[in-house]
Amino acid sequence: MENQIYKKLSNGNFYVIAFLTGIVLFYLLSVLAMFAGIMGMEYRSPGFFQSFWDTYLTGNMGLNADLYYGILNVSQMVGELILAGLFVFILKNELKKDALRFKTEWKSLLGTIVVGFIILLGLSFALSLIYTLFGIEGTSENQELIESLLDGDYRFFMYFTTLLLAPFVEEILFRKLLFGVIEDKFRWKPIFAILISGVIFASIHGVDIFIFQYLGMALVLCASYSFSKNNIYVPMGIHFLNNLLSVLFYVLYSVA
Repeated sequence: MENQIYKKLSNGNFYVIAFLTGIVLFYLLSVLAMFAGIMGMEYRSPGFFQSFWDTYLTGNMGLNADLYYGILNVSQMVGELILAGLFVFILKNELKKDALRFKTEWKSLLGTIVVGFIILLGLSFALSLIYTLFGIEGTSENQELIESLLDGDYRFFMYFTTLLLAPFVEEILFRKLLFGVIEDKFRWKPIFAILISGVIFASIHGVDIFIFQYLGMALVLCASYSFSKNNIYVPMGIHFLNNLLSVLFYVLYSVA
């Protein structure tokens, strides 16, 4: 499939179409899955749609909190699972090439993952100190939503999405495809791919004061991808470790 597309399109045009399609589906699939879930509940319990909409608008969860978060959890997982399947289908040859190269260069690439993760931890710690110094408390809206989703009866779906689907889907979208657009279509230097991809990645995760946390993470992921000669499994590994640590901290904090 990928080879047939390449025959009709240049690499640059392929990446443009794939990225634009991917970014639309990134949001649309989850929304469609959520709508399907809401309509299913409406069929079983007439009036659920209005109740769900009122809950969404007011933020007053009340007795509907678990069901509300459950629908969000499942819809996000379904949307990203479908998108992950599409990425594998379209980019299977690229993914195989990266996997084979990782197998032969595993020592250096694994070292890049470890070093990148350590740098990411250092940046996170430094940013936390800066926020504390300026009296900035709390966390981003995106992080608050994730923690709420991790705290409900349907938390398993969020664990699956956060630990496995998000690192895969987001790295394909914002590293493999977006880098392809910048480097193959526009022929810009890697530094521009790193900066542009980093800023866009950070922006979709938050536009408040806490965007710098995501920007630091994004730049590390982008730099590791470029440093590894665009092997997608390197930023995926760092992204996975970051999400795993965040989930472990949250679970341990909740238990304590």
